[in-house]
Order: sequence, then structure tokens, then C-alpha cells
Amino acid sequence: LEAAGGEGGDGEGDGHAVKNETDNVIEGDDLEQGFNKIPLCAGLAVKDGMDPFAALQAITINPARHLGVDARVGSLEVGKDADVVIADGDPMVSDTCILAVFLNGEQVVG
Repeated sequence: LEAAGGEGGDGEGDGHAVKNETDNVIEGDDLEQGFNKIPLCAGLAVKDGMDPFAALQAITINPARHLGVDARVGSLEVGKDADVVIADGDPMVSDTCILAVFLNGEQVVG
């Protein structure tokens, strides 16, 4: 794997993009705060020139493929497990509001 871009931010809990021969993956490096910053990192990657759909894939299906669990998670398909977030806009833009969240088939927000 090689870096697909530089790291940014304050250096603590920042994510970064990596790529291999086929897929970009945006990952966090701080288990406590990193997962909350992954959509922000995807948004920053888009701002830096990454295709928006590729950035979405980099935080959903591509990591699932990388971990070998894409048959079960990573995309919305019949028979897969899914937690779903409904937003009023682009999930990678900081002023987007979350309208609803579904975990294990149950609405937990909204």
C-alpha cells in the first residue's frame, strides 16, 4: 500500500487515504476518535480532487473488500447487514445534518 495523499489536520486522530492496485481506502489512525473523522477525511479528499463517488467507496465498500467482509457489509444490497444514515445533503460536507440512523434494522435517530 502507498499513500494516496498527504496527511492533514492536527496530527492526532486524523485519517488518511491509502490505495492499492484497485481501491482507495480512507482510514482512521485513532480508535477513539478516528471513526468520527472518516467522513471528514473523505470530504477533504474530495476537496483535494478525489471523485466524490470514489471517496464514498473509500469509506464503505473498499475497506470491506480490504478486510474480506464485502460479502456481508460495505454496500446496500439484499442479504447484507447494513447500518444506514439518512442526511439532508452530502455526508462529506460538514454542515450536512443527519435526519435518521438505522442500526440493525431499527431506527435509532430521527
